[in-house]
Amino acid sequence: MTDPLFEFDIRRFPPIRGACVVGGSVRDVLAGRPCRDWDLVVLNDAEGFSRKLARTFPGQTGKIARISKPGFEVFRVWSKGVSYDVSEAKGGSIAHDLAQRDFTVNAMAWLPDEKKLIDPLGGRDDLKARVLRMASDRAFKDDPVRLARAFRISGELGLSIEPETRRSISRHAALIRASAPERVREELLMTLSVPDAAPLIERMADAGLLFEIFPELSPLRGCLQNRHHRFDVWGHTLAAFGALDAILKNPGDFFPGREADIQEYFKKGRPALLKCAMLLHDTGKPASRSVDEKGGAHFYGHEKKGARMARAALVRLRFSNRRIDWAAGLIRDHLKPLFLFIHSLRSRRPGGLSAKSKNRFFLKAGASSPALLIHASADILGKGPGRDEKNRAFVAFAGEMMAEYFDGFVPKSARPPLLTGHDLIREFNLAPSPVLGEILSMIHEKRLSAPLSRDQALEMAARFLKDREKGPGKKGP
Repeated sequence: MTDPLFEFDIRRFPPIRGACVVGGSVRDVLAGRPCRDWDLVVLNDAEGFSRKLARTFPGQTGKIARISKPGFEVFRVWSKGVSYDVSEAKGGSIAHDLAQRDFTVNAMAWLPDEKKLIDPLGGRDDLKARVLRMASDRAFKDDPVRLARAFRISGELGLSIEPETRRSISRHAALIRASAPERVREELLMTLSVPDAAPLIERMADAGLLFEIFPELSPLRGCLQNRHHRFDVWGHTLAAFGALDAILKNPGDFFPGREADIQEYFKKGRPALLKCAMLLHDTGKPASRSVDEKGGAHFYGHEKKGARMARAALVRLRFSNRRIDWAAGLIRDHLKPLFLFIHSLRSRRPGGLSAKSKNRFFLKAGASSPALLIHASADILGKGPGRDEKNRAFVAFAGEMMAEYFDGFVPKSARPPLLTGHDLIREFNLAPSPVLGEILSMIHEKRLSAPLSRDQALEMAARFLKDREKGPGKKGP
């Protein structure tokens, strides 16, 4: 390792004996990856070093936070998008500290003032050989979250998990249940964020780890489906997950002309949560399975049961309520795009669906509409080969709906409303009540499908109120 290669200049920091760069920071630099989160180890007085470090930034802009991590204390110093996590060496020496780490590629230290690499476990050779190896046979017992981290790091760096490490993961998989749910959740989400996460998920399942994190997935193995599917429920889940990976990686290949819209949509986040929803989307099938007199399997109501099971799983991993609602909502509604597609095929209307039908779908799904259409497309593609023509037809339909959403529904919904609740109160001498929302929603839905003026909106409101006074079933002519 040469000084120009290692973009870390210890001369800008206070000269404290024994200060070195460790762990993922060293690994990433050796791998040619950008690093903005640096891990520093000192032999003593990590807090004092952090304070001196913060004062070295121009204008003394460095800020400090004390962060407790399992087994040790860290002082985080950050400024202008770069952070430095400072801790004291475990066991009082760099060698002992490195021996306690998770993987050999993370058990290296760089002494910038001496330009010396400390690599007691051969991490650099493993990195060159593209191998991920546990640092010791106690690595996973000491911190079971490392079980999940192995797959994330292997995916991010393109490393293969060496055989003995794989066997150790399988032996210790059950330990993950004793880990803090929040830490397991974050490792899972980071793994799902890898562009090619499908092979990682399959390997996690092969090791038994995925079924320890989500025991709800275990009954999917061997749960046979009907003639519309080539795979059992678990095989279908993996195939659908792989299709989702492919869509998110190259959306333009599936929805021509919508790539920019989809990429912009997911800039707001949640592609990893969408993948999580895909993993759990059919968990309700085993408990919902029935067989008719002809031997055909049915899964009536599996989407609702699956949504409840997914909600419980995500609560267990301490996801936020907002994330849980979003993912469970996708699972609950994941069949609706297919039902809409079938309705369009049966419709005698030229062009299939009416604008009203499309807009009602968008109004109910809301901002989740693109995610729901993408999820449904991956679900269809995951039914397996032999259905190529039907699969293409559905994906094309989903693409048309996507165009309607981005080009029609979104800009139309962004227009200033024709009427407000205050307008209705003033015009019709109404008191604040849920009725105002009903009227405004009715006007908004009508305006999405056809031109509407303010006067026409007021007429609609007047008719609604008049019919409401007459009671149900007594509408006027």
